Amino acid sequence: MVPLVLAGVFAVVAPAAWHRFDDYNGSSCPSSLAPDNIWPTGAFMSITLAFLLGGLLGRLARRPGNVGDTLALFVAQVGLTVFILAIAGAWWYETRAVANPGTVQPITYYIMCIKNTQNDWTLLVFVLGALIAGRWLWHRPGTYF
Repeated sequence: MVPLVLAGVFAVVAPAAWHRFDDYNGSSCPSSLAPDNIWPTGAFMSITLAFLLGGLLGRLARRPGNVGDTLALFVAQVGLTVFILAIAGAWWYETRAVANPGTVQPITYYIMCIKNTQNDWTLLVFVLGALIAGRWLWHRPGTYF
Protein backbone atom coordinates (compact mmCIF):
# COMPACT_ATOMS: atom_id res chain seq x y z
CA MET A 1 0.00 0.00 0.00
CA VAL A 2 2.90 2.37 0.70
CA PRO A 3 4.18 2.21 -2.93
CA LEU A 4 0.70 3.13 -4.16
CA VAL A 5 0.55 6.09 -1.78
CA LEU A 6 4.02 7.22 -2.91
CA ALA A 7 3.01 6.88 -6.56
CA GLY A 8 -0.14 8.92 -5.85
CA VAL A 9 1.87 11.63 -4.10
CA PHE A 10 4.27 11.70 -7.04
CA ALA A 11 1.36 11.96 -9.49
CA VAL A 12 0.13 15.07 -7.68
CA VAL A 13 3.44 16.72 -6.75
CA ALA A 14 5.28 16.30 -10.07
CA PRO A 15 2.74 18.18 -12.23
CA ALA A 16 2.30 20.83 -9.52
CA ALA A 17 6.06 21.38 -9.31
CA TRP A 18 6.34 21.43 -13.08
CA HIS A 19 3.61 24.06 -13.30
CA ARG A 20 5.11 26.13 -10.49
CA PHE A 21 8.74 26.05 -11.67
CA ASP A 22 8.33 25.79 -15.46
CA ASP A 23 9.39 29.39 -16.03
CA TYR A 24 11.63 29.67 -12.95
CA ASN A 25 14.62 31.99 -13.28
CA GLY A 26 17.48 30.40 -11.39
CA SER A 27 19.82 33.38 -11.47
CA SER A 28 19.65 33.65 -7.68
CA CYS A 29 20.51 29.98 -7.12
CA PRO A 30 23.93 29.18 -5.69
CA SER A 31 26.28 27.11 -7.82
CA SER A 32 27.40 25.24 -4.71
CA LEU A 33 26.51 25.17 -1.04
CA ALA A 34 28.88 25.97 1.78
CA PRO A 35 29.76 22.83 3.74
CA ASP A 36 28.27 22.40 7.19
CA ASN A 37 30.44 22.34 10.27
CA ILE A 38 32.00 19.09 11.32
CA TRP A 39 29.63 18.89 14.31
CA PRO A 40 26.22 17.29 13.74
CA THR A 41 23.62 19.91 13.00
CA GLY A 42 19.99 19.88 14.08
CA ALA A 43 18.94 18.83 10.56
CA PHE A 44 21.35 15.90 10.58
CA MET A 45 20.12 14.80 14.00
CA SER A 46 16.48 15.11 12.90
CA ILE A 47 17.08 12.93 9.85
CA THR A 48 19.01 10.36 11.90
CA LEU A 49 16.28 10.22 14.55
CA ALA A 50 13.61 9.83 11.84
CA PHE A 51 15.58 6.91 10.40
CA LEU A 52 15.79 5.28 13.82
CA LEU A 53 12.09 5.90 14.44
CA GLY A 54 11.35 4.21 11.12
CA GLY A 55 13.37 1.25 12.37
CA LEU A 56 11.28 1.09 15.52
CA LEU A 57 8.11 1.21 13.41
CA GLY A 58 9.52 -1.71 11.41
CA ARG A 59 9.39 -3.85 14.53
CA LEU A 60 5.66 -3.46 15.13
CA ALA A 61 3.82 -6.74 15.32
CA ARG A 62 1.54 -7.82 12.53
CA ARG A 63 -2.19 -7.72 13.04
CA PRO A 64 -3.99 -10.81 11.85
CA GLY A 65 -5.75 -10.45 8.53
CA ASN A 66 -6.38 -11.96 5.15
CA VAL A 67 -2.95 -12.63 3.68
CA GLY A 68 -4.24 -13.83 0.32
CA ASP A 69 -5.95 -10.63 -0.80
CA THR A 70 -4.92 -10.63 -4.47
CA LEU A 71 -6.42 -7.23 -5.27
CA ALA A 72 -4.34 -5.53 -2.57
CA LEU A 73 -1.20 -7.27 -3.81
CA PHE A 74 -1.96 -6.24 -7.38
CA VAL A 75 -2.53 -2.61 -6.38
CA ALA A 76 0.69 -2.61 -4.36
CA GLN A 77 2.64 -4.04 -7.30
CA VAL A 78 1.19 -1.45 -9.69
CA GLY A 79 2.05 1.33 -7.23
CA LEU A 80 5.60 0.04 -6.83
CA THR A 81 6.02 -0.21 -10.60
CA VAL A 82 4.81 3.37 -11.13
CA PHE A 83 7.07 4.61 -8.33
CA ILE A 84 10.12 2.81 -9.79
CA LEU A 85 9.32 4.21 -13.25
CA ALA A 86 9.18 7.71 -11.74
CA ILE A 87 12.60 7.19 -10.12
CA ALA A 88 14.03 5.86 -13.39
CA GLY A 89 12.64 8.89 -15.22
CA ALA A 90 14.22 11.23 -12.68
CA TRP A 91 17.58 9.45 -13.06
CA TRP A 92 17.31 9.71 -16.85
CA TYR A 93 16.59 13.44 -16.62
CA GLU A 94 19.43 14.01 -14.16
CA THR A 95 21.90 12.08 -16.34
CA ARG A 96 20.80 13.95 -19.46
CA ALA A 97 21.11 17.31 -17.72
CA VAL A 98 24.56 16.58 -16.27
CA ALA A 99 25.87 15.10 -19.54
CA ASN A 100 24.67 18.09 -21.61
CA PRO A 101 25.37 21.21 -19.57
CA GLY A 102 23.46 24.28 -20.60
CA THR A 103 20.45 22.58 -22.22
CA VAL A 104 18.48 21.92 -19.04
CA GLN A 105 19.40 22.22 -15.38
CA PRO A 106 19.82 19.01 -13.35
CA ILE A 107 17.48 18.20 -10.47
CA THR A 108 20.30 18.80 -7.99
CA TYR A 109 20.50 22.41 -9.18
CA TYR A 110 16.88 22.97 -8.16
CA ILE A 111 17.42 21.16 -4.88
CA MET A 112 20.23 23.60 -4.06
CA CYS A 113 17.87 26.48 -4.88
CA ILE A 114 15.17 25.05 -2.65
CA LYS A 115 17.61 24.38 0.20
CA ASN A 116 18.91 27.91 -0.12
CA THR A 117 15.44 29.48 0.20
CA GLN A 118 13.18 26.85 1.83
CA ASN A 119 15.19 25.01 4.49
CA ASP A 120 12.12 23.89 6.44
CA TRP A 121 10.48 22.14 3.46
CA THR A 122 13.76 20.52 2.45
CA LEU A 123 14.20 19.19 5.97
CA LEU A 124 10.65 17.85 6.04
CA VAL A 125 11.20 15.92 2.80
CA PHE A 126 14.45 14.42 4.04
CA VAL A 127 12.92 13.49 7.42
CA LEU A 128 10.02 11.72 5.71
CA GLY A 129 12.44 9.95 3.36
CA ALA A 130 14.55 8.80 6.31
CA LEU A 131 11.44 7.58 8.15
CA ILE A 132 10.34 5.53 5.14
CA ALA A 133 13.87 4.21 4.57
CA GLY A 134 14.22 3.17 8.20
CA ARG A 135 10.83 1.44 8.14
CA TRP A 136 11.71 -0.36 4.91
CA LEU A 137 15.28 -1.36 5.82
CA TRP A 138 14.34 -2.70 9.24
CA HIS A 139 11.13 -4.34 8.08
CA ARG A 140 10.49 -7.54 9.95
CA PRO A 141 8.83 -10.41 8.06
CA GLY A 142 5.26 -10.80 9.17
CA THR A 143 4.59 -7.08 9.66
CA TYR A 144 2.62 -4.66 7.52
CA PHE A 145 4.01 -2.18 5.00
